[in-house]
Amino acid sequence: MHLCVTTLPTVENLITKGFLFLRSEFNALYAEKGFDLKQIDVIKGNNRELSLIVSIKNSAAKSPVSAPFGGVTAHRDNLSLTTYISGINLIKNYLLGCGVNKLSVVLPPECYGQDTVAKQVIALNSAGFTIKFTDISHALILDGTSFDYRLKAIAKRSLKTAQRSNLLFAQCFTDAEKSAAYAVIKKNRLQRRYPLRLSLRQIQEVSKLATVDFFVVRRDDLAIAAAIVYRISPDVAQVVYWGNDIRYNEMCPTHFLASRLHEFYTGSVTLLDIGPSSQCGIVNEGLCRFKESLGCRSSLKYTLECIIQ
Repeated sequence: MHLCVTTLPTVENLITKGFLFLRSEFNALYAEKGFDLKQIDVIKGNNRELSLIVSIKNSAAKSPVSAPFGGVTAHRDNLSLTTYISGINLIKNYLLGCGVNKLSVVLPPECYGQDTVAKQVIALNSAGFTIKFTDISHALILDGTSFDYRLKAIAKRSLKTAQRSNLLFAQCFTDAEKSAAYAVIKKNRLQRRYPLRLSLRQIQEVSKLATVDFFVVRRDDLAIAAAIVYRISPDVAQVVYWGNDIRYNEMCPTHFLASRLHEFYTGSVTLLDIGPSSQCGIVNEGLCRFKESLGCRSSLKYTLECIIQ
């Protein structure tokens, strides 16, 4: 077993399959951001077994570069735990040889594949990593069960309010419609004093690599809620941004939006990732209650770190 290391961007040995955030082409969008961006492939015989993309700056390496999660990509199904342990130790030793003294890895939520996540946690622990943060993430399981069935009583009341409010849900197709949807998200973030890390231009860059869906909820032709969703694999869609103009909270437009997203993606994906409800291990209990009321399934999301003194 040996390594092949590539500096991104490159046209050779690209990872083009698997989750969007782990692909070379996605990470190459950040290649000019002031750090070294490397794809490290673990090779056994003539086969690529595992890959990890990291950014390196000031003696620190991290995965993901700029995304909700990173971690290794497995290029074959059912790779053994031994392969993960050997591969991650090889990667760690290579990075140490590059002068790196701090490594951090944010893994996908367990709902993305418990087997793969478990093997990475054990292999990283074996290589000297410890869990720095444990976050909670929420997702809607699209298994054919109706949206209403899993709703808690408070959410059922909110959805009935929304259904009486003459709201209209639509997918956005034109640039003007997408800009209007993004404007609602931007307003929501300003109202709630939350950061808005992605510009519309950056989202449009991602849309060259994967399907990005924009949606809007209107009341009397006024856009009052919106969502932006990445299709990050054939089976998973992730809500990157959603929210409503808080001046219309009494109409419960986000409950309406959630119900329509559930309907829209049922039959095309099996998991609609609604995103984390904590940051750096600090839980937003109100956000958890809201997502739980929608019938979301909870799963853990680990950040592991290795510091070499």
